[in-house]
Amino acid sequence: MTQVDPALPLLTSGEAAARLGVRVETLYAYVSRGRVRRTRTPEGSFFDPLEIERVAASRRRPPPPSEGGTLAGTPLMVLETDVAAVVDGELLVRGVPLAELVASRFDDVAAWLWSDPGVSLAEDDDGAAAAARVGAAMPVSARLVQRLQAAVPAVAATDPTRGDLDPGAVARRAGVLLGALPAALPRIGEHPTEILSRRRRLPLADAQRSSREGFAARLWPRLTARPPEPGGVLALETALVALVDHDLAASTLAARAAASARADVDGVVLAGLGALDSALHGRASSPAHDLLARTLATGDVAGAVAASVRGVGRVPGFGHRLYRGADPRAVVLLDALRAWAGAAAGDGDGARQDDDAARVGDVVRAYDAVTAAVQRRAGLAPNVDLALGALTLAIGADPEAGEVVFALGRTVGWVAHALDEYTRPPLRLRPTGRYVGPMAGAVSHRAELSRRAE
Repeated sequence: MTQVDPALPLLTSGEAAARLGVRVETLYAYVSRGRVRRTRTPEGSFFDPLEIERVAASRRRPPPPSEGGTLAGTPLMVLETDVAAVVDGELLVRGVPLAELVASRFDDVAAWLWSDPGVSLAEDDDGAAAAARVGAAMPVSARLVQRLQAAVPAVAATDPTRGDLDPGAVARRAGVLLGALPAALPRIGEHPTEILSRRRRLPLADAQRSSREGFAARLWPRLTARPPEPGGVLALETALVALVDHDLAASTLAARAAASARADVDGVVLAGLGALDSALHGRASSPAHDLLARTLATGDVAGAVAASVRGVGRVPGFGHRLYRGADPRAVVLLDALRAWAGAAAGDGDGARQDDDAARVGDVVRAYDAVTAAVQRRAGLAPNVDLALGALTLAIGADPEAGEVVFALGRTVGWVAHALDEYTRPPLRLRPTGRYVGPMAGAVSHRAELSRRAE
């Protein structure tokens, strides 16, 4: 009999088979071959959810990347891209390792990837006003990313030249759009302008990264009511930079397909947002946030993992098909959170700083505890969703704020892909369908329609 943690809910045969995407008969074949162990009780056979998670991860893991950085056997198509690649477990953006890139301001990374040093993410008055009007008109129940989606066409309507696909015009237009989107979100906190300018807690280079006009600093009060901390703004900026691009994710492919059809850059971003707004993509950090929050509140790692398994059927924030080991995006973001906790602890500037250090330090310790437990039992490393959940928890944001950070960071990558796609033959990404339905004469359409009408 398998020894399992009594705090973890065991999965039934049906639940375990569903998690693996196999039939129950196949699950028992795994048992007979020793791939999966089971716990027998008078009520039947049950399975350890973390062991099932480990097997699920091993089944979906692809072959190692080729020398060119692309996955062998990628479904449907392999596209050339000059934006980002995963090579030997390292994420490179235009050849620059992510660990080096995160030393740059998000605004500068956007200008660099769009090949336009003059581009600005500053808040355009007309665009921001349009985004704010749309945000204010949304129902209270609207999610944050839905506000971004609704704001895109409103901001686009303020620019009569939005259909110009000249690279310079696209970069300028993208800067206006991205700079305006935070205004669609409710402002719940204090703007960091005065606070960041009067504090001297960081080296000059870091203080310059936290300049009052930076995109991350302007986004902060749209995500949290907590007073801004330089270390926190830097961690937020690290997340934005880390998320600019990641091979050809589903949202990036959607954005490129729109660009291939010569949609303007606003349409490209809207296509990307539509694909990103999904449980398996942009929203994945929300349950990871909940997992860490529950761990922090109870101190019970096993119980928190158990609650996640019950709630979403898996342990969120672990494993990634492109990495055998650590997700480098999670590594750089956790480094930023650790640096924030260390800087706040060493500042010695009053009780609030002590509270900041304790809060962020507690989040980091919860992250480490959950990571150790899941790695030990399931052999899975944390991915960027767990790190993003740690960030939103540390800054006191809502769990869904992680999707906002993901969406705004990835917008830079979508625009970079669009700029490349505009140089290629139009409509090249229109695939040819292979029909697998019934052939002519095989079914009487009148009989079928009559049957359905009954």
